[in-house]
Amino acid sequence: MRAIMTMLLLAGAVSLAGVARAQPVRIGFVTNETGIGAASGGPGTVAAARMAVADFGGSVLGRKIQLDDADFALKPDVASAQARKWIDEGYDAIGDVAMSAAALNVADMTRAAKRIYLATSPLTSDLTSAHCSPYTLHWAADSYMLSQAVPRAVMARGGNQWYFITVDYALGQSLERDSIAALEKLGGRSLGASRYPVGTTDYAQYLLAAQSSGANVIALATASDMLVNNLKQAHEFGMPRPGQMIVAPLLQQSDLDALGADSAQGLFAVEQFYWDQSPRARDFARRYQAKMGAMPGNQQADAYAAVTHYLNAVAAAGTTEAAAVMAKIKSLTADYFGKPARVRADGRMMTGVDIYEVKKTAEMDGKFDSFRKTGSLAAEDVVRPMLPACAFE
Repeated sequence: MRAIMTMLLLAGAVSLAGVARAQPVRIGFVTNETGIGAASGGPGTVAAARMAVADFGGSVLGRKIQLDDADFALKPDVASAQARKWIDEGYDAIGDVAMSAAALNVADMTRAAKRIYLATSPLTSDLTSAHCSPYTLHWAADSYMLSQAVPRAVMARGGNQWYFITVDYALGQSLERDSIAALEKLGGRSLGASRYPVGTTDYAQYLLAAQSSGANVIALATASDMLVNNLKQAHEFGMPRPGQMIVAPLLQQSDLDALGADSAQGLFAVEQFYWDQSPRARDFARRYQAKMGAMPGNQQADAYAAVTHYLNAVAAAGTTEAAAVMAKIKSLTADYFGKPARVRADGRMMTGVDIYEVKKTAEMDGKFDSFRKTGSLAAEDVVRPMLPACAFE
């Protein structure tokens, strides 16, 4: 009987080991598919992440890669509940979460659970400061980076007097505040600001205030549908006027598509990714367009690149154990669509940003030929210095 029981126990152990080996590597993307701004992320971001899985071969360490998605419709409690569900079910990584408040909750949850968080959409720089974690990979450009990059680029072109039109919530407020600090350090100044609540559709009073301020730069500290409507109405008022620039730090490719070429004239932007920046970017964009009917923007590019880097790290580590994978994430160099990229000890992805101007309509070669590159900035010039408390091994 003892011999029989021993054989049964051994057989059970072998069977359980086989089940463990067969368990998929699971990634869950909590994304905005139906809320405001879904056109710039949502379904397209999930599609790009799945392209990364397919390009990787669909498996790693002899295990299938499973990427699931869930819509949180810009509701932080829904995002937290979905992330908690996937953590409890043993998912190896959580991705996306395109809302700062929700992203910070997920970063804290994944830190406590020792699971990797692929932050491919949230813009809050608190992910590598107040809420930094040894398990967060912040791939998206953040609010600090944008607030440093845009003033540097604009001041170099003579734009030294700014007026802000700002959506009155955390991200807009931080972009305005940090941009003014960077602007003043460079010798420029702010001539004022107009702030409006989320959901505003008529921006006439704010645009007229900006126009009469005497500023040579109008900075739109807003995003998605609100940004598009700001820019359309600015065009109706004949803005920007000669000697004036409009800058939009949170501009996405989908915003340009919604605007149309005429309303985008004179627009200036700083981008981490543009579909036409390199042969690798163009190849990715061509395949993405075949699936989605549009060109990818930052959120799609970041989802593809971060998932690819995560899977490369899993393969190099020989395990999905979070600490070992994060060590590889930070030691491996990535190719970000033709630009080198690395991940700092605090989880901040480091790569350069490029400066663009919207082409004149006559210069555009097709609907998506939007930007002309006019310069570049190194990551070290625009990324927040690493905090000692966030320098994880």
